[in-house]
Amino acid sequence: MFDVMKNNGILPKAAIKSKTPDFVVEEITPKGTLIEVGKTYNFDNTQKGDFLVFVLEKKDTDTFIAIKNIAKALKISDAKITVAGIKDKKAITAQRASAYKLKKEQLEKIKLNNVKITPLYYSKKVYLGALDANRFTITVRNLSESPEKIKKHIEKKEKTLNGFFPNFFGEQRFGSSRPVSHVVGKHIICGAIRKAVETYVSMPGKTDSKELNSVRKNAFKDLDAAYRKFPFNCVYEKDILRHLIENKDDFAGALRTIPSGLRKMFVSAYQSDIFNRALFELIDTKKVTSKTKIPLPGYLFSSRIFSSVEDDVVEKILKNDKILPEMFRSEKMPELSSEGEKRDAFSSYKDFSILDVSKDELNVGKTKAVMRFTLKKGSYATVFLRQFFEI
Repeated sequence: MFDVMKNNGILPKAAIKSKTPDFVVEEITPKGTLIEVGKTYNFDNTQKGDFLVFVLEKKDTDTFIAIKNIAKALKISDAKITVAGIKDKKAITAQRASAYKLKKEQLEKIKLNNVKITPLYYSKKVYLGALDANRFTITVRNLSESPEKIKKHIEKKEKTLNGFFPNFFGEQRFGSSRPVSHVVGKHIICGAIRKAVETYVSMPGKTDSKELNSVRKNAFKDLDAAYRKFPFNCVYEKDILRHLIENKDDFAGALRTIPSGLRKMFVSAYQSDIFNRALFELIDTKKVTSKTKIPLPGYLFSSRIFSSVEDDVVEKILKNDKILPEMFRSEKMPELSSEGEKRDAFSSYKDFSILDVSKDELNVGKTKAVMRFTLKKGSYATVFLRQFFEI
């Protein structure tokens, strides 16, 4: 799994997400409207529709967990709530969401920790992907050079990018502290649903405590004990175990206790892993340009008439993984089937600015830099920042 590009020279070492306000993500709608953090919005009574569209602001909260908690407070299925994009967990984010057949008065009564909800209007459903871009305001910390040198470095590096950067999927796609999603996705594609479930529950996390990793390791030796020992913030693991306790060996049902959006992310994460490996090889062998598009393989990948260099690289990776394109049409979980698509090898960015470079108040003798930029949907700020810093 690769999410960085080889850089010429040594980049300054830096830290991101030292504290939650250091990473701010604000969604830009297809019409170009910025959904701002902390902004006051007035409800528009003139629009009509079956869906209540609202602003979802969250802090230190996973998008799917936020949806789950809102649905629980409303006593409705979380499937009735949709968002345009999946935002970072350790961040302050603002985005559009919608809820089916919900009155704004119902939404206004909800009080949740680290989640703010602001009704906007009634309209059509907000679909996943129904955004244009995201604006990021990010504080990079623990830089060893002086503010003057860091500012010059950022300005020089930004000029060399010439408006483009390699469009790798970031670590968030796979799980920042527990990169499990693409592994689970591959098991699903192979039809190994039990293995997918066991991997999701049992795979250890890099930053998890020894106690939690021990619970994971022994989870399927005693389901009841594991259910009791998993902490409450391991919501999906507990849901899976409860289902298996009540429905012995129903691993497909257990996997379906996870919200559909997250289940689809498993297969998508495996496709993303293939993309990253392909892009890394193409860059390494200098067989890529700013116009190259790389397949995110699916069951239609096998129907090609003509192939390209990038197609051949992806095909080689699939063969090494012992995966056939038709396996992306899942018989055991058809809702997770994927026909595939293509993704730009390089992505553009815009509205880049350096808001501040000064002393880092969290690290004595160090420098911080505050940068703002806009990325197309599906592109990762962490990948962009790695063009400037070793993170």
